[in-house]
Amino acid sequence: MKSNRCLFCQGKNFSELVYLERFPLFFGAIPYREKKNVESYPLTIAICKNCSLVQQINLLDIDVINKVYTANYYNCPSPVATGMGTREINKFLSFFKYCNLEVGRLLEIACFDGYLLKKLKIDGWDVYGIDPSSMTKIAMEELGGDKVINQFFLKDMYPAESFDAIVFRNLLEHLYDIHDFIDAVSRCLKPGGRIFIDVPNVKALIDIGGFGTFFHQHISYFSIQTLSSLLEKHDFFVEEYSEGSPNLFVSAIKTDSLKKKKQSEEKFNIGIVEGEVKLFLFKNNEIKKTIDNLFLDEKYKRIAIFGASALATCIINYLSKASVSKIKFIFDNDQQKHEKFLFGCDVVIDSPTNIDSSQFDAIVVATYFFDDEIKKQLVDSGIDDKKIINLKREV
Repeated sequence: MKSNRCLFCQGKNFSELVYLERFPLFFGAIPYREKKNVESYPLTIAICKNCSLVQQINLLDIDVINKVYTANYYNCPSPVATGMGTREINKFLSFFKYCNLEVGRLLEIACFDGYLLKKLKIDGWDVYGIDPSSMTKIAMEELGGDKVINQFFLKDMYPAESFDAIVFRNLLEHLYDIHDFIDAVSRCLKPGGRIFIDVPNVKALIDIGGFGTFFHQHISYFSIQTLSSLLEKHDFFVEEYSEGSPNLFVSAIKTDSLKKKKQSEEKFNIGIVEGEVKLFLFKNNEIKKTIDNLFLDEKYKRIAIFGASALATCIINYLSKASVSKIKFIFDNDQQKHEKFLFGCDVVIDSPTNIDSSQFDAIVVATYFFDDEIKKQLVDSGIDDKKIINLKREV
């Protein structure tokens, strides 16, 4: 680990949190014909002992990662087309509106299908978007090809000081050079302009034990402390934030050195402390024990999974082949995942409308943040709650 450097402070000393010997580069639902194209690599997550940033170390080449985002089978569900994922976007939208900005010119980097931009346009914003995903064609059709660009964001893509506000959701955690990106964003933003950030809240992941919540595409994992320190370094002052589960929302203003000095005097406390790391490792191991006990128990011969997620993929690739053979069903609410597969398992992903509890001995809820909703859905469909396995560990 000595050859690694912290992506924020350049420190070289890390404490390892998670090591997976083999994890697929693509963890989503994929067509059967594409399974052979997905490769697996080791995955190591560590915490910087100097600044407390949680990050991936022993990084893969950036070109390897970027192939995922442009692949035809990169099928993160479209909120516009399916309604999936709208709950978290609407939470972010509420946070954005709470900050009460005057409308102006707004850019969303990684706008995906333009769901948020359409909402902001209704509120009077002059909206622009950029994203390399194939789903961006939906935003282009809805908002116009002159407003939405289907490619990666680059420093000179827009004239300097073009926008009053810049939004990037579920993006910063994917980047190899967070400093260059924030500088590029700052260049496009007017003095006094705001940035709005949405990232996974690492404290929420630490709190639940984090098994199955780490993957190759996420390079950094931020707390409000580490994110505010990063922004401060680039002359942004955090005005508002919301620490949620699973996401962290931040609003920051492009400011001058005087206000930067003021923020330096009001630093947040250190992000992740030793006690939290120990609790994380304990909960992580407890989740593994729950999985081991379930799949090694002879009375569970036919097991179902609800949620074709990163967690489900992690479970599959953690288990032995003999244990994976016990998985007979995988269900998911997203119809775009139906008739597809998760890497490491030959069970086709099916609709929850086809659930028959008589066909399995237990069903694992493969989510930490929507587990209550999924359990209610299963109980309402007639599943005995004694058959429902929840992996979240309360201590």
